[in-house]
Amino acid sequence: MIYKTLLLTSGSSAAGYIRNFDIFGEIKVFNNSEVFFEFVLNNNPDFIILDSDNYGNYTEKFFEISEKKGIPYFLFSDINISDNSFLISSIYSLERNIEKIKFTEEIFRLKNQLRKYKYYSKIFFDNSYQGIMITDSDYNILKVNSGFKKMFSFNSDGKISCFDTKELREFIFEIIPIDFDDFKSHEKVINKNGKYYYVFYSVFNCEGSKTIVFNVVDITDKKELQKSSDYYLNYDPVTNSPNRFYLKITVDRYIENKKPFAMIYADIDNFKYINEKHSHFFGDEVLKMFYERMKLNIENIEFISRIGGDEFVIITESKNAEKVTELLYEMLINPFEIDDEKIYMKLSCGISYYPENGNNFSDLMKCSDKALYNAKTLGKNTYVFYTKEVFDYTYEKIKNINILNNAVKNGDFEVYFQPIFYTEGENVYVKHFEALVRFISEGKIIGPFSVIKTAEEIGIITELTLKIIDRIFSMNTYFSGYTVTINISPKDLEFFNIDGEIKKISEKYNIKCSDYVFEITESCELNYNENIHIINKLKKLGFKIAIDDFGTGYSSLEYLLKIPCDILKVDKIFIDNIKNDDRRKRIIKGITEFSKSFEIDLVIEGVEKEEEFSELVKLGCKNFQGFLFEKPKEISYINGKYLKNKNS
Repeated sequence: MIYKTLLLTSGSSAAGYIRNFDIFGEIKVFNNSEVFFEFVLNNNPDFIILDSDNYGNYTEKFFEISEKKGIPYFLFSDINISDNSFLISSIYSLERNIEKIKFTEEIFRLKNQLRKYKYYSKIFFDNSYQGIMITDSDYNILKVNSGFKKMFSFNSDGKISCFDTKELREFIFEIIPIDFDDFKSHEKVINKNGKYYYVFYSVFNCEGSKTIVFNVVDITDKKELQKSSDYYLNYDPVTNSPNRFYLKITVDRYIENKKPFAMIYADIDNFKYINEKHSHFFGDEVLKMFYERMKLNIENIEFISRIGGDEFVIITESKNAEKVTELLYEMLINPFEIDDEKIYMKLSCGISYYPENGNNFSDLMKCSDKALYNAKTLGKNTYVFYTKEVFDYTYEKIKNINILNNAVKNGDFEVYFQPIFYTEGENVYVKHFEALVRFISEGKIIGPFSVIKTAEEIGIITELTLKIIDRIFSMNTYFSGYTVTINISPKDLEFFNIDGEIKKISEKYNIKCSDYVFEITESCELNYNENIHIINKLKKLGFKIAIDDFGTGYSSLEYLLKIPCDILKVDKIFIDNIKNDDRRKRIIKGITEFSKSFEIDLVIEGVEKEEEFSELVKLGCKNFQGFLFEKPKEISYINGKYLKNKNS
């Protein structure tokens, strides 16, 4: 059987859902009440479905028409589709209308699902953001949901505190006429504790059960926004939270009133991956849920603003800043669930205070931003309060970024070389060199450590590494007959085509790959599964592999199982005071023995004292690097003192 249906709706999701069912014939969607009424008067649809969003605009006149023409109708406030069944989550319509409309099993199969429906109805009642109150026919309150309690203050005895019994009855009679026999609704302004609220009331007389249902929706915000044409100037269109412009107005007002507060600048970690994996629409839904969860679950928040992307700013009293921030992290323990997907999120926060850290919006934002930047560099998923140390740290980062930009764009760096000495009996000679980069800042040469770390953090390390490799390979004629070690970061190995780029540079200078060693620094953890194939490709090209600072940080014996390395470099920490430390001697002896069994060359780094060198020779070590022999020097010095094939 095909049913002819008239659907009154806003034209959004409900129409789309109903069109999924081929039992419906012609479906019409009306947005204009006059056109709708004219169609109803001139046609006899099988039944009509009314969208609850339009109660106040259509229903009073419609019911007059319905009574005259005998057209059945159905009201809904939500639609769920499950197992090809059509469920309407209206807690007040089903049992009253099911016989009147005479739904068949072929249409909705609702009779067979009534028990399931009642379960859903209870969930809807308990969790609806709308306020719902059920009374008996004498208007004695039988039940209210949490949404209703939020709109009205309740005493311990369950009575509405802003109404006594008489006032409540007057309040009800003011909403509906005493002799009403069907749905009535309109807007009303109520006063709660001195504050006015706009609410939308829907009232239903449930036939047969002698109960009356009051459905109340707080539309205060909507009404207020309708009064203002500046809504989109002040609010974020995705989350409907105040935007950056509104944030500034609010902060300026706090400062004008000299009210101390804390500014929490929150940034969702790695949010771009949510957009990339799912979609930007999916990401927007996550942002909405994140904003709503903050509003509902964290006390003492005075203001929340989405200022762009995945960044939010929270204003709270200074004394509550740390507590609110901790609650933010607790709030994220539970995932966000969208379309059967569980999304776990982490957060980085920077916190500044008024007036301690600034006397205007701009300065406070800068301080919070610097603290946030510090939190990100500490590994994310943490929060940092702005201090002078944070300022100094951020200043250093900014300075390093400028150095890096000059190095990548203009080649503002130098390559120094430190010899690695090989001992055989009493003979000591050079056969290896390690290339070490030195940066130029304000005409001065500075070391690489903090600059390289910043390059890893901001994601330009590989671009920098390729520039350095190009410079080193261009000097290949100096090092004929010698091996040169070049440092690369594990972050470089995350660049899927770095082996291809290195191959291009090697062909450009016609180098012999076996004369060069790529030394993997342990500044960050190596991801074996993702990076080992890049290492194997470099080995296949002919390059050798060294592991730096073996035995410290992330490097361990596991490296030997995973990485086809040729050289181990032992950190200085193992040789300090080795002459008087038997444990260190045993460690070095053990490393020496198993490096031989693996046929891996061993280099002892950081040798600075003659007594250290003597002890290491006794323990069987043969390759040494350190200030005792030579500091890193520019190519002109190395060329003049060590190289066999000297270039003029």
